[in-house]
Amino acid sequence: VLDPENQLAHLILAFVLFLPNERDAFFREAETAFTLNPKNPASISWVGWARALYGDWKLGLALLAKGMQLNPHCPGWYYAAPYFDYFRRGKYPEALEAARQFNTPQLFWDPLLLAAALGQMGRELEAQAEVERLLALKPDFPARASFLITLYAKSPSLVETMLDGLRKA
Repeated sequence: VLDPENQLAHLILAFVLFLPNERDAFFREAETAFTLNPKNPASISWVGWARALYGDWKLGLALLAKGMQLNPHCPGWYYAAPYFDYFRRGKYPEALEAARQFNTPQLFWDPLLLAAALGQMGRELEAQAEVERLLALKPDFPARASFLITLYAKSPSLVETMLDGLRKA
């Protein structure tokens, strides 16, 4: 049973709904969590991050920026939303810089983001090194690439551009 006043429970449920792309239910739970405590930097950032990835880039990135101002030592995954925004707009150098801020080398997302941006920029040697790191962390990535990227990048065109960058890498 979900406590209707527990912000954390609503945030967790929102994340559980985000992954399989249950958009309407996600927005309902995220807004509930945000409303319960609109000054919590973690909820502001996470709701902004997810809204951006759902395509509400302007509001999502504004909320994320507000959360990052409230928590200047935010986790690196916050930079995934700006990365995807730059990437979808073809601003690959800016996407690369955001990917470097992600800075979570133990997760396959770190070399994935770097490889896709470097591949789109034609920086093949650097991109290939990141692909090797990606495959060392996630050997089954080639068979699951589209599915894994779609967990976070909710736009089919963004997913395809990411895959294209990886092919170039």
